[in-house]
Amino acid sequence: MQNPLGYCLEIKFQKPRPAVEGMPVTPSSTLVRHNVFIKNDSRSPDGDRPNMLVGGFPASGPGADDLYEIYGNFFYHNPRESLLQASGRVAIHDNVFVDGAAPGHAAITLRDHDSPLKNASIYHNTICSSARGIHVSGPAPEGHAVIGNLVFADTPTSFHRSITQVSANIISSRSDAATYLLNPTRELGVMNLYPRVGQCQGGALDLTPFIAHADYNLDFNRTSKVGHHFRGAYAGQGANPGWQLDAALKRFESDPLSSQNPQ
Repeated sequence: MQNPLGYCLEIKFQKPRPAVEGMPVTPSSTLVRHNVFIKNDSRSPDGDRPNMLVGGFPASGPGADDLYEIYGNFFYHNPRESLLQASGRVAIHDNVFVDGAAPGHAAITLRDHDSPLKNASIYHNTICSSARGIHVSGPAPEGHAVIGNLVFADTPTSFHRSITQVSANIISSRSDAATYLLNPTRELGVMNLYPRVGQCQGGALDLTPFIAHADYNLDFNRTSKVGHHFRGAYAGQGANPGWQLDAALKRFESDPLSSQNPQ
């Protein structure tokens, strides 16, 4: 999805769901995966918009415990807003965010909007060349975790005082990205945010809190996170064996829609 007037993708907050035969009544997930969301510098006639916005689920009844699972996506460029804004219940993992240039806005912004933020898991994302990296403006009363991310930004993270489950992230300034990544330019088709040999690693991460998430154990390239030592969206080092970040469909040699979770 490239150069829209407003959002690349918007999922509105949800009102109470009527009882409809065949519709799920137990908790379900909405998956947003392996997409490319690119904006240009054009202004929206309806106001500035993030590349993607997801609103919350119903406050009660069917759907109240549903979850957005946003993973494996490439978010690129926004001069006036966030790359991703979310509320409700969200799991955001193994995405690549580049060029969130808007001062005062973060690559990932979690906040109360039309509905409140309730639960947030943010893990194994790579954020590069942004004014701000990850911003959580209020509490997530049902739980939260910010783990194993790789963030290069002027202000890498900013959190509400209640957001304390933050660990094992590598955060630094934009200028330090080249120490860790092969070619952190903003040029599409040329940028390479794969880790340099010996970089973007640390102690083994405990991903068991996320085991219910689809593909929680696969990186941006759908490579298994064996050992759980890498930070960011790629579980590897040296030459990138996967898709080149570009204004193009994200393609795999095998079917990208498998939801197998290797242990």
